[in-house]
Amino acid sequence: MRNSPATQTGTRTTQSKRDNSRDPSDKAAERARYLRPQASRLCILSFLFVIAGLGATTASLDTAAAASRGSHFSTMYPHSALPSTQECAARIPPSPETIPANIPFNHTMPSPAQLAAFYAHPVFGSNPPASDFFRVDGHYTGSTDMILRWAACKWGIDEDVVRAQAWTESKWRQGGPTPGDGGGDKRMARSQCVQGSFSALWNYGCANCCYQSWGILQTKVYYEWGTWPMIKDSTAFNADYRFADQRACMNGDYAGYFASAAQQPNTYSADIASGNIDRVLWGCIGMHYSGGWYTPPTQRYIAETKAYLARKPWLALSK
Repeated sequence: MRNSPATQTGTRTTQSKRDNSRDPSDKAAERARYLRPQASRLCILSFLFVIAGLGATTASLDTAAAASRGSHFSTMYPHSALPSTQECAARIPPSPETIPANIPFNHTMPSPAQLAAFYAHPVFGSNPPASDFFRVDGHYTGSTDMILRWAACKWGIDEDVVRAQAWTESKWRQGGPTPGDGGGDKRMARSQCVQGSFSALWNYGCANCCYQSWGILQTKVYYEWGTWPMIKDSTAFNADYRFADQRACMNGDYAGYFASAAQQPNTYSADIASGNIDRVLWGCIGMHYSGGWYTPPTQRYIAETKAYLARKPWLALSK
């Protein structure tokens, strides 16, 4: 529920964003931890090319590819080279749908015209830069879990952290049969629903009101209006956008935002420079909720998401 003005939604309270654990002690070891899988993959690819050159059968290569598709997607170090939409799609085997209401949204992808409009205005303000979102396309279909894994792979975020945040935000629900399904952060004042010339939220799904946040990861459309309507219509776009923003935060591209007077004091820039990937990961997860950096509301949200990460309640959906 990003950028949320003070409100009560269900049992959770959100705060204002743009109204203007384990801590690794050795940075080098931490960097090595996240770069090691990349080296391993290069070794595997080199091995496969050698085998192919010796006349290995297609079946052997298919077996190796199938094994790689079963891997767990882990968090990658800031500024790592990230896999493409197509590479991630190829690595994810089919899995059954556990949220039937999501099916129409899971099979909807943005049109070229929608993406062109989105790229012209993907983010509120200039921090982070628009270019951080130029890889967002929402061009993937599958089950809800497959889509979350695809976004995790594409943006280098641990897949269970992705699952846990989606559970915190929506219990994995993208939408439903009526227009207001999938909306959160309800507002009754028109001034809290209309942003400049963007008025699509007002009266959508409720009379004389609006829902500011939408979809499986509850992005705050009141600010990120360039995501509308894809953010509510497409599960893949919703997840793609959310974790592009997560990656932008982890890469240090919110430095200007956190340098502003309204965000003082905070340790964002120092944490980015420290190389403590775990602290940066969770700080950026929490920022999505409150807009702050390890503020008390943010820490409560992080604790809630970590609790879901430990319990993995989504596993019960398939039973």
